Formats: sequence, C-alpha cells, structure tokens
Amino acid sequence: RVTKASVLAHLQRNVMPYGLVAAICLSVADPRLGCKVHALKLHKLSAPGIFLISGLVLKLGDVKRALQSPVPLLLGLATIALVLPAPSAALALRWPFLSSDLVLGMAVFLCMPTALSTGVQIATQFGGNPALALMLTVGSNLLSIATIPFFVAAVVGGGAGAGAGGAGGEVQRLSMDAFVLFRSLVKSILVPMLVGITARAAIPAVSRWVERRRKALSLVSAALLISVPLAELSFSVSRGLVLAPGELLQVAVLGLAFPLLFILFNSAATAAVGSLLAGAGAGGGEEGKKGPVMSEEIKRTLVIVCSLKTLPSAVMVIQKMQEIAPSISGVALVPCMMFHIIQTIVVSAYASKRAAKDNN
Repeated sequence: RVTKASVLAHLQRNVMPYGLVAAICLSVADPRLGCKVHALKLHKLSAPGIFLISGLVLKLGDVKRALQSPVPLLLGLATIALVLPAPSAALALRWPFLSSDLVLGMAVFLCMPTALSTGVQIATQFGGNPALALMLTVGSNLLSIATIPFFVAAVVGGGAGAGAGGAGGEVQRLSMDAFVLFRSLVKSILVPMLVGITARAAIPAVSRWVERRRKALSLVSAALLISVPLAELSFSVSRGLVLAPGELLQVAVLGLAFPLLFILFNSAATAAVGSLLAGAGAGGGEEGKKGPVMSEEIKRTLVIVCSLKTLPSAVMVIQKMQEIAPSISGVALVPCMMFHIIQTIVVSAYASKRAAKDNN
C-alpha cells in the first residue's frame, strides 16, 4: 500500500538520483536558477562540504573491524585504485561517436575510486560486509588523491582527441598539471575529511550532534553535489549548448555497459583469488582456517564496492580541469551524472539477485 510516509521515505532514500535528474531537466528547460548559483560560486563549496560531512559520519570502530580482513581489503583497494581506472578510461576515450566533452566526462568518471556511500548502503542492504565496504570506500578515496592526478593527466590528457573532435589543445596542458590537481584533491578531499574525523573523535558533543542529524547531513551532502551540475550545465545551456538525444542515448548505453563489465571482472577476480588462497591454505577471510578464505558475504561486498565510481570526486576533478582548460564545458558533467544513476541501478540489481541466490 502506498502511503504518504512510504513516498517520503522513498524520496529520502533516493534523493541523489532524483535530484540529479531534476538538475539536468531544470538546466535544460530554464537555466536561470543554475546561472545564479554559478554566478554566486556556491557550487565551489560542494567538494569540501561533502568530504567534511563524510569525515563527520565516519566511525573509526567500523574501520578497525574492517582491518581484520586484510586480503579482501588489499584486493579491493588494488582493483579500485590501480587495476580498473586506466583501461576503462582509455576504452571510453576510443568511442568515436560523441562530442569531446562527453567523452572526456566519461573518461574522468571511470578514473574515480568507489562511491562514497552507495557501496556501503547496497552492501548492507543485501547481506554484504558493511565494515569491509566502509574501509574500501575510505581507503580507495584517500588513495585516489595520489592516483587520480596521474591517471587523468596520462590517460585523459594524453588520450584527448581520440573521441569526436578531440577535447582541444588546452586539455594537453593537463599532462603538466598533475601536481596542481593533486594539491587540489588534498585541499578539497583530504583536509576536510580529516577535519571531520578529528572533530568527531576529539569532541564528544560533535559526535552526538552528528548521530542525531545523520539524515539531515545526508540531505545536505546530496544538495551540495546536485548544485554543481545544476550550476555548470545551466551556464553551458545559457551559452547555447544543445544536447542531441542520440548522444544521450549513447551515454546511457555506455553507462549500462561499464558497470556490467566491472561486475563480470570483479566476480571473476574474487573467485580466482579466493580459490587460489583456499588452495594454498592461507588465512585472510572472516572465517579464517575454519572455512573458505573469502566467504560469499566478502565476495559479494568486493564485487559491489569495486564496481561503483564516485560522483563528487569526478565533479571536483572536472571543475579543476575547467580552470586549467577553460574550453571544457559543463556538458562534461552529464555522463558523470548519468553513469552514477545507471551504475546504482545495475549494481543494486546484481546485489539483489546475488543475495537471493546465495540465500537459497
């Protein structure tokens, strides 16, 4: 039975995808609101605000519990931060039928670490290991501060031009600005997150305040993220940008293909590593020597978290790229938003079917 309370609960759980769709529609239909946000530069507060909130809600006890499973943790971190970004971004850059900014946006998104909260939420909802999901999320996002600048500079900067028309000569400057991007990531991600973690750990009153307002903080974080595509896309539309339906359809198809490929790769990788370690009689899973090295719960969590990409970091990186290469338009954010929404649907569907199969 559909009730007002159930509708509100559904909207609250899915405020991010609905908000992103609304931002795209509003930007195209009437860009005036987004242009005001752009003019006031309110969207520039997005990245530090999101990661400050991430630090505030992070529980160190959950992190310590996750460290008890080192093999799955190391496998997940290596997959997220080192194995998947470069090949998937390079593959996206070879797509010849899209405008350069759309291709660039896809490639940047595919260079990112795992999603900040989606992976933990899906893993928890479908019988995964929340502590491992949380540690993979925190670890990969912190590790990516060092890896993203070089992936973007080498893969995106060097590969610009492989897509339709190239991303313009200015993008080549990215190959010389990896350290600039690194410093920006430190300021926008690491410092705010550490401030949030420190405040929560050192000041009990802050911890209590955060626990009472977790839902409100989640909504604030979503609003901060939604403000960026609203501002950037509205500004681009106001300057005459037109998105062809055929291009959007291609982005949607690719947004479906990449998470499916990630799921297949991660399923094969976790099965292979689990069998290898079990055959060697090694420890490392939750069940240690009493059973399989990696339980189905651990494997499911790895596949879920390693198959997702984070939107806030992608948005922040594209903002920084626009400063380095002003010819990059706000349309580069569109594939990031579409990929984020589609991957959430795909990975949730996988997790639901996997959980039902494992429980039978």
